Amino acid sequence: MPSIIEQLAGLFRKFPGIGSRQTKRFVYFLLQQDETYVQELISTIIKVRKHTHLCKESFQYFISDNNEILSPIVRDENRNKKILMVVLKDIDIEMIEKSHVYMGQYFVLGNFVPIIETRISDDNVRLPQLLNLIEQRATNDNLQEIILAFPLNTEGEHTRRYIQTRIEPIVNKYKIKISTLGRGLSTGTELEYIDNDTFTSAFETR
Repeated sequence: MPSIIEQLAGLFRKFPGIGSRQTKRFVYFLLQQDETYVQELISTIIKVRKHTHLCKESFQYFISDNNEILSPIVRDENRNKKILMVVLKDIDIEMIEKSHVYMGQYFVLGNFVPIIETRISDDNVRLPQLLNLIEQRATNDNLQEIILAFPLNTEGEHTRRYIQTRIEPIVNKYKIKISTLGRGLSTGTELEYIDNDTFTSAFETR
């Protein structure tokens, strides 16, 4: 049976991009902190869980003290509902919003489309929800453009091609433009790591 230190390290290991050595550093860092810090950390995690909701339309996480089911961006009447940007994860939206050049709506796909697997799980990749949203926006809001904004790596390119193929029938039906981010992004780039100027250039040359 693993020790409680190993158990805690194992929980940290589930964090994205965290290796075995880093998990142990986290554990020993916590052991060196006073009780006030540890309790504050625990309390903050519980608060984040309690007050964070998943938008039923864009699937973006947002903070709210009430029972709102739609994120502030979706509810904002000043946002352009004729443009929809499909991103991989929430943190991509944070970066894009800082650039102040995009005023459309978002959809968070949630994960890469697996390259090897032939059956795509709806729990990991929100394709049915995306198709429903496109149909809804095309009917009610005259959706005119879908921007596929995925990382420029093997998984991102595979995901882009797969999603583009799957949404093509509905896009052709409503004559919706499909675009991707343009000049300025190099191979391997992930949206969360690019600066405002680079994103602005890529967005304007899509």
